[in-house]
Amino acid sequence: MVAKLKLNPVSPALFDLSQDIITEIPFEIIREWNESDQAQETAEKILEKTKVKGTVVSSDSAGLSKLSREKQLIEVLALLNSPKEIVFGTGVNIGGRGVGIWAADNTQMFYPDTVAPQKIVEAMLFAQSKIKEGTVQIGIGAHYGEFYELGGGMYGAEADFVEEFAENDTEGGEIAITESIIELLEDKDAFELTHRQDLDGKLQKVFSVANGPIKEHSTETDEIYPIPYSREFYDDLIVFQKSCDEKHLKKMNEKYLKEKVVVLLERERSQYPSLEIGLLYELSLMALSKKFAVELLATHGGKEIKTAGNLGIYTFDDHVKAIEFAKEIRAELEKEKIKCRMGIDFGPIAVFDLPKGGRDIAGSPVNIASKMSQDFGKMGKIYLTKEVFEKVKPEGFEPIEIEVSKIEIESYEG
Repeated sequence: MVAKLKLNPVSPALFDLSQDIITEIPFEIIREWNESDQAQETAEKILEKTKVKGTVVSSDSAGLSKLSREKQLIEVLALLNSPKEIVFGTGVNIGGRGVGIWAADNTQMFYPDTVAPQKIVEAMLFAQSKIKEGTVQIGIGAHYGEFYELGGGMYGAEADFVEEFAENDTEGGEIAITESIIELLEDKDAFELTHRQDLDGKLQKVFSVANGPIKEHSTETDEIYPIPYSREFYDDLIVFQKSCDEKHLKKMNEKYLKEKVVVLLERERSQYPSLEIGLLYELSLMALSKKFAVELLATHGGKEIKTAGNLGIYTFDDHVKAIEFAKEIRAELEKEKIKCRMGIDFGPIAVFDLPKGGRDIAGSPVNIASKMSQDFGKMGKIYLTKEVFEKVKPEGFEPIEIEVSKIEIESYEG
């Protein structure tokens, strides 16, 4: 008999989930896991059918915080659109496909192992040469390995690895690749590689591609990258991107931007006996967090924008209701021995119904809420901007100074 792993018991509330509540989360896999013996062999069997092998390429822009302070939201989104189109068009034309929703300044492509890593690196060099002509620069990270594809996203240690170093450790214009890609290059000598010794100790060694052959590639495609907008907004954005017309920008601001209170929640990740157990357990906790949020939002007049990984984003018209919601969902999660931290800000945002279902959001309040909670905050705490605090003046919050990415934020912790 296979021994069952010792973990905190999954809440009985998980067995009361319905498909319509958790939509984008892989419902059938969660149900299969929660009704099983939750042993290692079972986890491996459940996840085996989701495993894919190939190259994941992730990117993140440089200097977005500074840009966001200098320009209006829609101007920033238009500038971010160009590198996304180049990355996507170049990738699709060599056999790749977009993964997930390309929210904010992030992109992710997956190339099956039938696409040679040599071709991928050459295509990335071309893409960077085109992107350098524009205002926004990006850092690119690439890794060849095995990944779990669930609910439209890539999961697992190798997926986390490439996303992390692409987002946190690359500079604008850089391409960073791992050992597993270098081993598969047909002509290693064609590329000038610099060992990123500062990243040693991670899953694999990482090398920066300082130079290499830049071959012409097509960026033209009939497809659209996985836009985090409605198609209507995207079409308007393209018009502004091409024209930079101030009157069109004003119309877009009036049409799409609304002032809302934004609550961003990050749930603490636990340590697990294995990757497979951890992945399935985290999916279950993501579904549980979403269930609690949906039920509480119904009584506080808020809206769920999205639940992704260990994050949840919600909007409110009322400052008081937003803070009440934050306190109550924190209490509900703590009953399940789950810690979280939250950031709350107020300001103009744009919320979009996505072409393939679900929603996404853009705006400075999301970024500020993230910086207060994810980049600075302690688990178990709620963080308010000065504007939110002054509007409500809730008890139990103390003023603190936060500096993240050279941005100072007057905040309150409670």
